[in-house]
Amino acid sequence: MNNNNFNLIRIILSLVVVVAHFITLLDFEDKKILLTVFNSYAAVKGFFVISGYLVYKSYTKNYELKKFYYNRILRIMPGYYFVMIITLIAIIIIFNYDLNNAVNILSISKYIIFNIIFLGVMQPNIEGIFIDNVTNAVNGSLWTIKVELCLYIIVPLIYIILKKIGQVKGALIIYAISILWIITFKYLIINKYSNSLIHQFPGQLAYFIMGIYLTQFKKIELKYFICSVVSLTIIHVINEELISTLFTPFFFSLIIIYLSSMKEKININKYGDFTYGFYLLHFPLIQILIEKGIINKEKIISSLLITIVLLMTLAMISWHFVEKRFINKKC
Repeated sequence: MNNNNFNLIRIILSLVVVVAHFITLLDFEDKKILLTVFNSYAAVKGFFVISGYLVYKSYTKNYELKKFYYNRILRIMPGYYFVMIITLIAIIIIFNYDLNNAVNILSISKYIIFNIIFLGVMQPNIEGIFIDNVTNAVNGSLWTIKVELCLYIIVPLIYIILKKIGQVKGALIIYAISILWIITFKYLIINKYSNSLIHQFPGQLAYFIMGIYLTQFKKIELKYFICSVVSLTIIHVINEELISTLFTPFFFSLIIIYLSSMKEKININKYGDFTYGFYLLHFPLIQILIEKGIINKEKIISSLLITIVLLMTLAMISWHFVEKRFINKKC
């Protein structure tokens, strides 16, 4: 599994998310066009495909539930809580946040409690912070961690289903459940929560199960990659939402796994896996830099460079001093 491009693809996907949020939070005038190229939702879906592929392979090497969940916890939670803590410390120090104010204490307490249990959507902001920014959310990327944990929890169940009724039939049923969830909240039940629910579990399950299904193939042939690229292009040109909902997870997943499974051209694994920290840290960092006037859309190149350099530094700290230390304790 080392002679592949999984880390490289994850870095590219992380950069897409970072640039997308950079464009959104700085409120570029032509952001609609730019966000078709730097599509953060597509990048996140790519993460779920890779996660399904790698996590399922990990589970099938050792079926012991306790070890599987223990290892998943060690990979996800230390980095997550580190980012939450360092973000709160930064906000308190940088903005001289008044902890003697009862309203502030209540707000920050609610933020901590809800984010500890991965329900940050219930309290995404902190009173008085980022009120002049495009959004006052502290970290708009944390919603995916809850979805990721839900997907990890059902991996053993997915394994049983695929073993009992077969890879194709099992994957198809799970894929259909995910698509039906999306169709329900896109066309049948439309309210203020619908768009959010589409992106929650099991809305992302189609991508995860595709990653799992593709583990049975040693190699994705070039012809299937080309077919998937052409098919996605046609779907994009047709611009029919229902067709896109039904078939995009299938073709997109094939593309992601094909690119990730290619023989490694650049040995980036030796430097560490900074993608998780990169992904978790970028949103609050951009928010702080905007609030303090350090970056702006008038100086795009220098602002992006400042963001990337600071983000890379923080991600390296997260990896070497937090994530790596816990990963080394895996069973």
